[in-house]
Amino acid sequence: MRPQLRHLMLCILLVVAAPTRAQIAMPEGAALSQRAVAQSPSNYAVTGDGTGGVWAVYQTAEPGGPLYVNHINSDGSQGMGFAGPRALTVRSTSVNTISAAADGLGGVVLSWFSVSPHDSTSPYIALRYHHIDSSGVFMTPDTGRVVSTVASTALCTSDGNGGGYVVWEELKGTSNPDIVGQHYDYSGAPTWPLFNSPSGPLFNSPSGFDMCAVVGLQRLRGLVPDGAGGAYAIWADSRTSSTVPLYVAHLLTTGVQGAPWPTNGLRVSPIAAGVRIVGAAASYAHGLHLAWRDLNVPNQLLGQHVMPNGSFAWAAGGALIAQQSPPRVEFVNTTNDELLVTWGGTDLRCERLATNGARMWPETSGRVVAIPPGGVGSVRAVAYGAGGQRLLWSTDVAGQNDVAMLAVDGDAI
Repeated sequence: MRPQLRHLMLCILLVVAAPTRAQIAMPEGAALSQRAVAQSPSNYAVTGDGTGGVWAVYQTAEPGGPLYVNHINSDGSQGMGFAGPRALTVRSTSVNTISAAADGLGGVVLSWFSVSPHDSTSPYIALRYHHIDSSGVFMTPDTGRVVSTVASTALCTSDGNGGGYVVWEELKGTSNPDIVGQHYDYSGAPTWPLFNSPSGPLFNSPSGFDMCAVVGLQRLRGLVPDGAGGAYAIWADSRTSSTVPLYVAHLLTTGVQGAPWPTNGLRVSPIAAGVRIVGAAASYAHGLHLAWRDLNVPNQLLGQHVMPNGSFAWAAGGALIAQQSPPRVEFVNTTNDELLVTWGGTDLRCERLATNGARMWPETSGRVVAIPPGGVGSVRAVAYGAGGQRLLWSTDVAGQNDVAMLAVDGDAI
């Protein structure tokens, strides 16, 4: 690096809603971090706080890659208890995905997997969980609560009442990981008791509930809150063959839901399929929606609607949503329990599904709702009145990445 650049201050910028006088002076966004080091985040998660602000958790490019958290209010000011970013680790190296979710009360729950040889806490290699309340108080130790020392990939979500769920892949002395989870209360304490008998409500895991105690390669694919204090854990599972159909378990604050949900998870995609999940969304009223691509059959977007009681609202093998293979889809429920599914690529496409999963529009590859000249990058969809949705997506126009928005009526484009 040239000497004149050694002290260059790089800022991470965050665009927030509702323009204010402060933002007029900072048209490119409010500074999320202004430490005098290079800070291009190598790993980060962002979630809303429920009042228009955001929580951001990120690993910087500083030596050792420490992990920071910051809370920005809707007007761009610092959240209560924050004068700037606060460190969660000391010269740690965070690997795998940092996961964060609003706690439902203005705070945030988060998890990360860290290797911390210079941290003052032990063990040095661990999956950690943290809860920070709306006033900026750390409800768990500053460096997080150790969840597991034998975990790898993990996801975290909220119970909507200040607690959270962490689900992870855990090695049990073999090369095949199991899917394990734990629930934490507002103070960050684990709430699920541990039993050493498979006949008990919890299986034999040192730190959580073993959701899948069968032989086979299990890989975590999603963790979605159900809107009623619980969550759905989704994983790929090779217990029946070399293919990896998707399985789901319903998590409750009292433990993993029992009958009629089957032990070791509910299979939601065909055994014969080699599938890759591309979308999941859940709510109290509608249960869980899943979408996947069949890797053995090009140009097929398939999906399933799992009701809260574990039954299928669509055909057992899933519904054919479109003759497309998108990398990601977004779900929005309409006012009459139908569904809008949206994805991007060279253009922006949408499909409307009936309550039984049948396509309601004639286009077999989805209805084109926009053709941006720069194509469509990441897409996000949110419901709005009258059964429609608002779509936001990134697009590259002459080398300049922009974000566009479109309102889509639920009946016609």
